[in-house]
Amino acid sequence: MLTVKNSSMSTENGVTYLRINFHVPGAISKEVSLPTVKGPGALFIKEITLKSNQYINLQSLHKQIKDTLKLIKQDQAVQIKAVDSKDED
Repeated sequence: MLTVKNSSMSTENGVTYLRINFHVPGAISKEVSLPTVKGPGALFIKEITLKSNQYINLQSLHKQIKDTLKLIKQDQAVQIKAVDSKDED
């Protein structure tokens, strides 16, 4: 989940699309650490789009992604705050 950058939903002609963007090397912030992969065959997925006629399925997945990313960011903020408070002591 740490490599997921964001997700977005759209609906066109009764079909729902869920796009998930990922952090990739060369376009990442300092907060994200990607696994090191060596060799010329190293590939990373930048984005993936899922398509469904069932809106509720992708809506549920989208909400789960958003909620999980929110929890991860909260945990990281707590960890940073804990490290900062130790540094002050």
